[in-house]
Amino acid sequence: MDQMTDTPDPKPPMAGDEMPRTPSEISNPWSDDASIITAEMVADPATEPRPVWTAIGVSVAAILLSAIVSGIFLVAAASIDLGLESFVDAQTWRAWIEDFSQTTGGLLVMLLPSQTVFLLVACIAATASPRPFSQRLSLGVGVLPLWTWVIFVVATPLVGWVASQILSLMVDELSENLKFIETMMRWHIRQSLPLLFVLLAVVPGVFEEFLFRGYLLTRLAERWHPIWAILVSAMIFSFAHIDPLHSLGVLPLGLWLGAIAWRTGSVWPAVLCHIVNNAMAIVWVMLLPEDQQRLAWDGISVATLVVCTPAFLISLWIFRNR
Repeated sequence: MDQMTDTPDPKPPMAGDEMPRTPSEISNPWSDDASIITAEMVADPATEPRPVWTAIGVSVAAILLSAIVSGIFLVAAASIDLGLESFVDAQTWRAWIEDFSQTTGGLLVMLLPSQTVFLLVACIAATASPRPFSQRLSLGVGVLPLWTWVIFVVATPLVGWVASQILSLMVDELSENLKFIETMMRWHIRQSLPLLFVLLAVVPGVFEEFLFRGYLLTRLAERWHPIWAILVSAMIFSFAHIDPLHSLGVLPLGLWLGAIAWRTGSVWPAVLCHIVNNAMAIVWVMLLPEDQQRLAWDGISVATLVVCTPAFLISLWIFRNR
């Protein structure tokens, strides 16, 4: 009779012992074990704390850099136009600025370089972020339906109108900087309205929103309560307008745009509202008398109240209930 050979039973795995893997599992980098090991070795940048002071510092630096770049372009233009004579005294410089602002080249030099700095800083900072570019700047369609965007856009002129009327009651006259801006706008309304619309409405609406709502507010809202995030981003946005009176006047707009960007989860509704706000400013300057600074129940004011107030109230309902 053949002798039987006993084969020992395989030893059952003990708790904590690693189960043997087949050659196919070992060679497959996408197996479950490989995924777990990879997840343990590589930290997810999206889960790491993101400092808010970096975003604040970048935004403030962008404002300062914007002023410097704008000054460099103005000095270069003056040197080409008049040479050293434009720097003889403050009165000569001021006269040259006023004349230069009423040219197409002057409009481009005064508005485009400084605004371009905002866009470039926002894009470079977002590119350096570990998060995807579109996510870092909140470039998606957001969480609210598109019809809410229309409501926000229609409501926006009311915010600008109320802010300007309150500001006119607080001061006897506009600051020199605001008078200069209004004079420049009135001249280009007559001479180059399409270019004025692009440079004063479309460009700031896109470039400033990418920085102050897309880049800055997105980061602040991740770490702070939305109220504080919106308030701080609006204050830095108003600081970008340099002139104290102008900064005070645009603060309500910054709060409004911040609330829209935060509630929708997208920068694009704020871009549209910003464009509409600046476009309406052009319309008001074009239609209203030069000496009208106090509260007046003119046709534009009445139309703004009638059309925009219901949209504003609906916007408040959307903020609360949607």
